Amino acid sequence: MGLPTAHGSTLAATVCLALVGCGRLGYDALGDPLGDAGDASTPGDDAAVLPACSPGAAYSRPVIVSNDGPAALDDYQVHVVVDTSGLVAAGKMMATCADVAFVDAITQARLPHWLQSGCGTNATSFWLRVGHLPAGSTRLAMTYGDAAATSTSDGSAVFLLFDAFDDGNTAGWTAYQRNQDAGDGAFAQTASTADAVSPAYSLELRGKAACFTPPFDGLAVGMRRSEGLPAGDYSLELEARAAVLAFQFNPSASSDLHVRGDGVELLSRRLAQCSGQSCTAVGLWTSVALPLAQLALGTLELELGAGDCVTGVLWLDDVRIRRTASPEPTAAVVGVESSCP
Repeated sequence: MGLPTAHGSTLAATVCLALVGCGRLGYDALGDPLGDAGDASTPGDDAAVLPACSPGAAYSRPVIVSNDGPAALDDYQVHVVVDTSGLVAAGKMMATCADVAFVDAITQARLPHWLQSGCGTNATSFWLRVGHLPAGSTRLAMTYGDAAATSTSDGSAVFLLFDAFDDGNTAGWTAYQRNQDAGDGAFAQTASTADAVSPAYSLELRGKAACFTPPFDGLAVGMRRSEGLPAGDYSLELEARAAVLAFQFNPSASSDLHVRGDGVELLSRRLAQCSGQSCTAVGLWTSVALPLAQLALGTLELELGAGDCVTGVLWLDDVRIRRTASPEPTAAVVGVESSCP
C-alpha cells in the first residue's frame, strides 16, 4: 500500500524503516518522489532540493506523516519508530541519540520531541508534537550527526501531561489516602530511586493495610493532580510495576493500580498477586494505555489498592496524556540519507 502525498500520488508500496543499507527508494531530500517537477512548497526539480537540517546536524532523512482522517489535526502527538542501530554502529549518531532532532521540512523549524526508548536498536521510539497536520501528508525531517549536541528530548514539551519524576520530586501532585484502617495502617508517597523506567526516579506509592482492626476494607494510597482538559479524545499512558512486600492471613493478597477521573474509576488492574503461601513479590514493568473517549478531565488520580493484612507498593513512571484520533496519523522515515550543507 502507498502513502498519500501532497501531489495526490502515492509513495512506494514498501517503505524501508532502516536508516542504513536500505537502498534508494525513489524520494528526494524532502520526501517527494524522484522525477517530480516540484510544487509551491518544494520549488524546482529534484536536483535543486536541499535537505531540511537543524543547526549543526551532519545528516538528514525525510519523515512523512500521513493523516488519513477527513479533518486537520492541531497540536498533535505523533509516534515515530526508527531503526537507529546502523547509524549508532557507524558512528553517525550518538549512542544516546542526544543529537537527534526533528524539523519541519519546509520551514526547518525544530519540533518538540521525546525519546521514549531503544536508542541504538531497530525500534527506537520517538514522540513528536506537530502544530498542524492537514488531511493528507506532512513532510518533516529527522536530523543527526552533531557531535557537540546535547539532548533536547523533553516529554513535557510534547504531551498534554507528562511526568517521569526524574527531577526527584512530586511537584504538581497532591497525596491522599482512602479507606485507611485504624491501628497499624500506614502509607507514603515519594519520588523514589528504588525502581524506575526513566533514568533516575519513579513515583512510589506504599501502603500497609490493617490486619486486626475494622472495617477491614483495605487501604488506598494515591496521588492526584488537576488537569482541566476540555472534552475530547485522549489516551492516558504510563509504565507501572507493583509488589506485595508482606502479607498475613490473606491468601489472595494483591497490589492493584486504580485510575480515576474526577472521582470516577476508569481502570482497575491487578499487578502483583499472592495465592496461598505463594506470592509473586514483584511484578514486571507493564505498559498501561487507557483510552479516554470524549472525556473532560478535571482531576486525575493514580492509586495503589492494597487488601487487608497486606504491605503493598506501586511504582509509576512516564505518566503522559496525548490526543487521539480515528484513524491515528502514521509516520514513516523514507528515502535516503542526505548530507547537510
